[in-house]
Amino acid sequence: MARAIALRQAVHPSARETAFNLERVFPMAQRLIAAGPKAPILARLASDFDSVRLLRGIESCNRQGVGQVDWLIK
Repeated sequence: MARAIALRQAVHPSARETAFNLERVFPMAQRLIAAGPKAPILARLASDFDSVRLLRGIESCNRQGVGQVDWLIK
């Protein structure tokens, strides 16, 4: 079952808060799946969101014992 959590409104699209939102959302999602079935988390990013900073931030979420975060760039 897919779930969307803590998303901001797309009224004013901006990449300024992307890193902050990912730092907040991934740990929250990992806590949610820790209580249930273990499933990977997939971050689907547009090609203009493929900065090294964002990808390193996503990779830093992958620790032993928490849900795996993978990414896909379209």
